[in-house]
Amino acid sequence: MNNNSTVSEVLRNKAEEKIASGHIVSDTVPGRVDVRRLLHELEVYQVELEMQNEELRHAVAEKSAHEARLSDIIAQTPAGYFHINRDGYILDVNNAWLRIHGYESREEVVGKHFRMMQVDSESDSAITHLAELKRGGAIPYGEFASRRKDGTIGHHIFSAHPVVHAGDIVGFEWFIIDISERKQMEETLRYSEEQLQKALKLSEDTNSKMNRLLRVIVHEFRTPLGLLTFSTEHLNIHWDRMTTEKRNELSTHIQSAAQQLVKMVNSLVSFNQLDTEQYKQPAQALDIENICRRIADEINSAWSTGQRFIVSVDEKCGTALLDEILFRRILENLLINAFNFTPPDGTVSLSVLRKKSRLCMVISDTGIGIPEKDQAVMLNPFFRGSNVGGRRGLGLGLSIVQDALTEMDGTITISSRTGEGTTVNVEISV
Repeated sequence: MNNNSTVSEVLRNKAEEKIASGHIVSDTVPGRVDVRRLLHELEVYQVELEMQNEELRHAVAEKSAHEARLSDIIAQTPAGYFHINRDGYILDVNNAWLRIHGYESREEVVGKHFRMMQVDSESDSAITHLAELKRGGAIPYGEFASRRKDGTIGHHIFSAHPVVHAGDIVGFEWFIIDISERKQMEETLRYSEEQLQKALKLSEDTNSKMNRLLRVIVHEFRTPLGLLTFSTEHLNIHWDRMTTEKRNELSTHIQSAAQQLVKMVNSLVSFNQLDTEQYKQPAQALDIENICRRIADEINSAWSTGQRFIVSVDEKCGTALLDEILFRRILENLLINAFNFTPPDGTVSLSVLRKKSRLCMVISDTGIGIPEKDQAVMLNPFFRGSNVGGRRGLGLGLSIVQDALTEMDGTITISSRTGEGTTVNVEISV
């Protein structure tokens, strides 16, 4: 029906109402309709209707223009837009949404449920915000993650509101801004900060270790260096006036001090190598009995001051794949400790046997033992016992053993009583 026919229909209805009500009658002839008055009023009504019709056309045109501008804005905005119905099916998306999620056309997504964007964890998904929207509440700001076409995860901030028609919620509109690059940058910065903190902590630990090492070196090296200096100066100054016995005594002091310094330097070298990769080498097949006896002979020759030394290696130990350097560090340091803290009239023993995939070693001595209060910290670097019986050392042996055992999937247990000796049980995987 066109506008003219609509106006005619309205006017006809108005005329019939006037006639039926008797409001328009002739002043001269009772009961007769005054056509002139009727026509005048109809003309007035027609003008009013045409004005209202014009206003309505303008309103419709403005609404259409506003909707067109809004559609153009949504199409061109860099923010992603998607419109879903109440059941969650996608009604529309804009170009930005397609770009953000890696799709090429609207046809790929329109009509599908927006659960297609859901990530594995629902707590991060837009679906978790749907309940609030269905209750009629808008969400001015939020954050969620969604799955792109290629399966990767994007992160977004969003604003969403219900679409209401005739008082009922019929759908929901979402505007999203992709913040994936920002999230990645934040993650990178967080990782970098964690790495920096680790580096700072490592630097602090290293500085602390070096300061402690320097204090120990100054303290421990002072005595043998002083003895060397005194003995050599005394020999140089008084050589001609010295008896052979006195010369031999000073020579013995020099030799003892030099040996002690060599031992300390060797301990420092071993300890330093534990902080590097240089000491590691590929595992190789070793004859267990042969290498244990060779190490025992070497330590006995260098460190024994007369102690009785008992070595027992089970011939069933056979061969095993081992890192020889690490294995030597363990056995050498344990035997050195045993000799160093056992008097000349004491006994040191080494027992080695194999239990399936574990090599078990027991090192025992009848030395001065370790006080109970020291046993909880004796594996720490630079451990200095409360009672060392006049022996000298940097206190690195057990720490070196502990670190080497960590590399070899090994364990160590120590039992000791002051004045009665110490027993060390070590197991490593072979």
